[in-house]
Amino acid sequence: MKMEHVYEIVARLLVKEWLGTLTTEERTALESWSASSVRHRLLRERVTSREFLEEKLGEEERADRVAAWLAVEARLAFRRRSRVRRRVAGVAAVLALAVGAVFMAKESGDRVGGAAIAPGEIRAELTLASGAVFQLDSEARVSEVLAIAAGDGEEEGEERVHALRTPRGGEYSVALSDGTMVWLNAESLLVFPERFAGGERRVKFSGEAYFEVVRDASSPFRVEVNGAVVEVLGTSFNVRAYEGEGEMETTLTRGAVMVLAGGGSVVLAEGEQALVDGAGRLRKREVDAELRAAWKEGYFAFDRDRLERVMRDLARWYKVEVVFESPELKEISFTGAVKRYGDFDTIVRMLEMTGDTRFVISGNTIRIGK
Repeated sequence: MKMEHVYEIVARLLVKEWLGTLTTEERTALESWSASSVRHRLLRERVTSREFLEEKLGEEERADRVAAWLAVEARLAFRRRSRVRRRVAGVAAVLALAVGAVFMAKESGDRVGGAAIAPGEIRAELTLASGAVFQLDSEARVSEVLAIAAGDGEEEGEERVHALRTPRGGEYSVALSDGTMVWLNAESLLVFPERFAGGERRVKFSGEAYFEVVRDASSPFRVEVNGAVVEVLGTSFNVRAYEGEGEMETTLTRGAVMVLAGGGSVVLAEGEQALVDGAGRLRKREVDAELRAAWKEGYFAFDRDRLERVMRDLARWYKVEVVFESPELKEISFTGAVKRYGDFDTIVRMLEMTGDTRFVISGNTIRIGK
């Protein structure tokens, strides 16, 4: 039996032991595995310890706190589907993944070197129309900065345009003047007016963001991105347009949008995605829309995505550099979901179990080989 399959079985048995649901046969199998070597016994003692359990529960709680903070300005509670998804996945699934990762790291000689790689955080830079620059974190809101700037003598005006940028390893949310909410993923830029005027609401964007647009039939909302325009009245959608990725993606979760590019246009229904290539050609397809926006809820979620795309997302969030030892490794397909605020080593071990790959971590550089 392959090593990773053994780890998966043992991880499941340990989770069932925590839950008190082991059968007699399963308990016998677990005891046999534990007694087969001193290393197995020590590993079992570690992952069933109170300290290990508290550590993993702490990772879950941190992810939930951050996701809740990102929804503050929207005055929204978590969607019921998000709460249900967390309960279904639950602590048991997180612990099973963590246990498997511990086994793989220890049994393989612990190939990870250097300090632990930390996940991203709530962080952004706001550049006002005046040129003044403010660093934002979980203690500073865009609305508060604008209020302070106005109090310091900044002139009000309909044409005042500001820029909000998230760095590598940063995410942020902002409420626009009409109440529209925008969540920015890492390495993204939103250019927006302090107040919308005229017959339209228009912003410019690059990177990845999730929009919840307030409906206003008299003033359509338009997002300019990479030469294309996404036009809506009131709806929720995700836009991904990173430089160097070749295609812009607009994924609709609720309502309807029109995407215009290269002289053509497509109208999206819920669960559809529009893609615009570098030449402005448009096409659309059906996708799992919630999965494509899962990053906003604190998850990395992939559905038959190329390993190159997976690693780009991880690199932006964990601020690491990725090196593929051969081009064909980029084409490996991956499906799965994991917390964005979880342990990086756990994610790496999960990826290794999925494909015929080996990850070697040195400092902040990850080399991927066969």
